[in-house]
Amino acid sequence: MCKVVFTLYLRIWNGKLYVGPPLGEREPKTQTLLGTPTEQEPG
Repeated sequence: MCKVVFTLYLRIWNGKLYVGPPLGEREPKTQTLLGTPTEQEPG
């Protein structure tokens, strides 16, 4: 399951061209998968 979530996570990030911190720093997996904007947006 980890691999699937990781793939979806990367795909969504790339699809939305979201420039954020490297994976593992904040891990907004749930929020990103739900499609809701992350609370901690990059300044």
